[in-house]
Amino acid sequence: FIHSGRSNKLIAGRVLDVLDNQEVGWKRKTKNWRKTARTSRKIGKLLEFLDVYKKKVNLPFTCLCRANELDEEIVKKMKEANCASTTFGIETGNEELRNKILRKNLTDAQIVNAAKLLRKYKLKFGTYNMIGLPGETIEDAFKTIKINARIKANFPTISIFQPYPGTELARYAIHEGMLDPDFNIGHLGTMHSALKLKNGKELQNLHKFFYLCVTMPWTIPLVKKLIKLPPNRLFKFIYMASYAHRSLISFRLNPIDALKIGLKMRKSLMTD
Repeated sequence: FIHSGRSNKLIAGRVLDVLDNQEVGWKRKTKNWRKTARTSRKIGKLLEFLDVYKKKVNLPFTCLCRANELDEEIVKKMKEANCASTTFGIETGNEELRNKILRKNLTDAQIVNAAKLLRKYKLKFGTYNMIGLPGETIEDAFKTIKINARIKANFPTISIFQPYPGTELARYAIHEGMLDPDFNIGHLGTMHSALKLKNGKELQNLHKFFYLCVTMPWTIPLVKKLIKLPPNRLFKFIYMASYAHRSLISFRLNPIDALKIGLKMRKSLMTD
């Protein structure tokens, strides 16, 4: 994503010109150029691209990354190329669940190191997280909160895991008895879990308090008590307010635009 007042079409064309440019040796006709970009550090292409981007485009941009692929040279080049922020996936604070079930191949130490580098070069960063994973406990969910609080993620995002048909995790959930084999995909939603989980309601409630707990860890003892209550509209309102605040700072929205997003969310939040 590139931040500019210019035409998106013109910007996209300019970036593709950089990709086509022989200076970095990438061909846009290559179907897997995104895959090439992810592995380019090994052949120096990513660093070359950032140099050329800085010279020929030089607009603020945001990007996705993997925490275990960041090193100081890359982060420094990102900053020099006008990177405004980046986002990487943590998914869960339980390292075993993250790597054995999700196969993320990402350690806590790598997450902490990536955050340390990004903060050193004053790059804001967001994280992607899930709650309600197969086999997850309340303790695991609070580990997700605590690692986000520890690294001081600027834009922590939380989603409730949804077992989409045909995926490996859906098959795993069915095999473990957490999901009916003939479950209806139409019953999936953003505010509740389709899995039969122990403490499922508590996990559903914790989803609403996630952003609050990450940004204000001192609320965790209180939240541990609140999530034992039945799900209610107040919890959904807290989630909506949290989402609005995150949108204001991560998407650089003005209050009016944030309010519009909040009003659009309200209907789905109150009916899901």
